[in-house]
Amino acid sequence: MKKVLGFLAVTLVGGVLFTVSPISWANNQVTTAKQHVSKQEKKEQRKEEVAKKIADYLGISKEEVTVLMKKERHLVVAAVISKLSKQPIGKVVEAKKTEKTWKKVAEKYKIDRKQIKQEIHKLFPDIRKGKQLFHKQPKKVFDLIASYLGVKKDEVVLIWSNNKIHAHGIVKAAMIAKVSGKSLEEVVKLKQEKKTWKEVAAALNVKPEQLKAEAKKLKEQLKKKGKENKNQ
Repeated sequence: MKKVLGFLAVTLVGGVLFTVSPISWANNQVTTAKQHVSKQEKKEQRKEEVAKKIADYLGISKEEVTVLMKKERHLVVAAVISKLSKQPIGKVVEAKKTEKTWKKVAEKYKIDRKQIKQEIHKLFPDIRKGKQLFHKQPKKVFDLIASYLGVKKDEVVLIWSNNKIHAHGIVKAAMIAKVSGKSLEEVVKLKQEKKTWKEVAAALNVKPEQLKAEAKKLKEQLKKKGKENKNQ
């Protein structure tokens, strides 16, 4: 179950981050404050770890990376393009401002998307493990989505198999379907017309904060299911 939780976290890392679990303000203000600090500390710790990885990867100081992190949210992509193009990471970050998207920045430096993915997997091997888990234990993921949407698992499997969709895509599609009120199939079909899941969400008036809330629900649902299995 921990592995499936890891898969879910990895699946959502590109565009959706889990938020702090809500705690009753009336019941315990002190606990809320402590948990907020704890969450902030963990967030800062993760930033430190990512900064160190990028610094070691590019052979530059962590201080330089930390400064750039304040300018660019997706610095890992910038680091990979910097490495592959042999351009300073600062220059790559500036190129993003001009080109607007990382896809165009990659094209500017003649970097293939597959190369970027391969390098990111080297930096963060857990991403690859998460995707491998889907292929090893797809039943758990399909069960989760079916329960989450209130549909039959066979329906989820059929939609996934009939459409060229990645492992993480079916989870994103499920969240967008839940928020928008559309069926899973409608959302997946719309993805064929759009370039990204972000565009699909925008087309259906689904906001990022709504997806964050759904991500938290999915995570909690998975935890609950894990506890139930242990008690059986």
